Amino acid sequence: MEFITAVGRPEAIKTDAIVVGVHANGELTPSAKSLDGASGGAINAAVKSGDMTGRRGASLPLLGLSGIKAPRVLLAGLGSKDDFTERAFNDAVRSSLRVFNGAAKNVTVAALDWQVKGRDAEWQACNVAIAARETAFRTDELKTKREPAVVGADTVALLSKTRNTASERGLRYGEAIANGMELTKRLGNLPPNICTPSFLADEARKMAKKWKLDVEVLEAKQLEALKMGSFLSVARGSAQPPRLIVIKYKGASKGAPIVLVGKGITFDSGGISLKPGAAMDEMKFDMCGAATVIGTMRALAELKLKINVVGVV
Repeated sequence: MEFITAVGRPEAIKTDAIVVGVHANGELTPSAKSLDGASGGAINAAVKSGDMTGRRGASLPLLGLSGIKAPRVLLAGLGSKDDFTERAFNDAVRSSLRVFNGAAKNVTVAALDWQVKGRDAEWQACNVAIAARETAFRTDELKTKREPAVVGADTVALLSKTRNTASERGLRYGEAIANGMELTKRLGNLPPNICTPSFLADEARKMAKKWKLDVEVLEAKQLEALKMGSFLSVARGSAQPPRLIVIKYKGASKGAPIVLVGKGITFDSGGISLKPGAAMDEMKFDMCGAATVIGTMRALAELKLKINVVGVV
């Protein structure tokens, strides 16, 4: 999935689909008003008919409107303008992109119109990228037979009246964060017979090599020398050998590092007697703290932030 900015008036943008917002009580956002004028009042007609109320989560696709270059227009319900929160923004992006279900390969979203109090264009762009990637995310690497998945649009464009460096920067940030999030999700979803401590260490090494991070993996003898008895006692509940993974990101020439510590128990045998059988598979998520740290370190490296961070798993 590629993220770009589309500069121009919404009715003139060449795209498979364009998404514009409508607030509660049918209040049109600026881009929706522009499309309404270009189409001879088609947007207001949809609102007046009651087909689009502007209720949060509502959506209405309109096809082949005259005066509009995009063959598909999606009206996205944003809810109350006075109570339009960060969560409402992200929900609107996700629900809008799900409507097309892969039918539109190039989608333009007029989300810079969707004003969230205290948030700027960079934040809006960043969250468009994250929400779009969340919508398209699939995990099927363990399936014996993989069916072709509908993975959403190939290109998501953020509409802007003029070139906006803040929104361009935000899209890059969002893509980097989404890459880290997807790595975290992948590790969290893997079952414990695959995602062992050694597997996590190998994944950390591969990630560190690609992104030029420092990584150190401590094994049992080194942990004993450090007198990490509590750590080792937990590891004795498994035939899998323990690993302590330290990942270092150096983005600043000086300054004390921020340290992130993630729990990496890949299967918590201690809770088995307390878990109902139907929930047993959820024990694999006991290592999501570790997965989050690894994903965060990957995102940091791509973002090239000027800070120092140490991740311990």
